[in-house]
Amino acid sequence: MSTMKAVAEQLTNLTKVVFSTKLREAAWANTRLFDGNIAEVVRKLKDEEGEDMLIMGSGTIAQQLANEGLIDEYMFIVTPVVAGEGKFLFEHVKQFSLSLIETKSFKSGNIVLHYAVKS
Repeated sequence: MSTMKAVAEQLTNLTKVVFSTKLREAAWANTRLFDGNIAEVVRKLKDEEGEDMLIMGSGTIAQQLANEGLIDEYMFIVTPVVAGEGKFLFEHVKQFSLSLIETKSFKSGNIVLHYAVKS
């Protein structure tokens, strides 16, 4: 089985949480759809039994959850490309401190930085 197919199968099998004010039905299997207060929903989800959650593809959700103190760990992937401009990940987010858990570098030049939020 190809790596891409294996990743696709894993993603399909995982529970996905989608926040949308427009969608009424999710097209992807194992998807929970919410249109309410993001912080309130995530607080409830964190109280449920299950796997850790991962935010993918939404800087605005990350900003909202960071301001509410609902993110326990951060993983940053540094890619050796200078874009010159773009969006700030932590724009309008209250200051907080992080503790380094792990770093990993790759032949590509990418570096993964894994941090926990200091209490």
